[in-house]
Amino acid sequence: MNFRNNTAYNRWWEARSHWGLITNNCRSFSRQCTTILKGHPDLTRAIAGYAYVLSYHLRGKDALLNSNVKRVLPIHIQEYIKGLRNQPNGVLFQIGLMVSQEVEKKHIDGAIHAQIDRILSDIANAQGALERIKNTPLSIQFSTLPYYLTEITCVILPFSMVQTLEWFTPLGSALVGFLFMALYKIGSDLQNPFDDSPHALPMLTMTRSLEIDLLEQIGDPTGAPITPVNGIQW
Repeated sequence: MNFRNNTAYNRWWEARSHWGLITNNCRSFSRQCTTILKGHPDLTRAIAGYAYVLSYHLRGKDALLNSNVKRVLPIHIQEYIKGLRNQPNGVLFQIGLMVSQEVEKKHIDGAIHAQIDRILSDIANAQGALERIKNTPLSIQFSTLPYYLTEITCVILPFSMVQTLEWFTPLGSALVGFLFMALYKIGSDLQNPFDDSPHALPMLTMTRSLEIDLLEQIGDPTGAPITPVNGIQW
């Protein structure tokens, strides 16, 4: 049980760490597009929209059905990613084309182009790591064996405690059984960090925060920050 919970938390924390890499690289990309490429607002909007598209992709949803994506992502990219199996990858491809066009049009040095493209590669690498976590669940042994062991333990607990606790056996076994069930539930909640649940990563909160950071640089209106609901971030 302890090994499974540690593994589940490591998956959750690894997902959070890679999302942090995406956030930092999106900020760096937007800054360099604004300063080096002399300000191309659609590139900043595109990378802000990319974060939304990726978050919905990781949750198995069609990003184009979401109002945040429609509000931020440039129209021509929305048209391009329609029907694509990997929509975030399509967004990155279009962003790369836009960068190449700006570099060619403004005669920017190739070394600077490579520097900007390296940021996109780092974003793609972080996306790949997140997809690996999404598409590689814990093995069936980690999912089923702890469940059955917990159930069996809760059943035999009263028999093992009755000689010691006597009439207090129901209370004592219930408390210990509750602890085992709580440990099992913790692991179950953490093992899928992209689920649409209170225990998963707060994808909407993080993407909205990134959107505000990026669009403020180009003077665009932004959505309101996401506030916790009953102490829970989504």
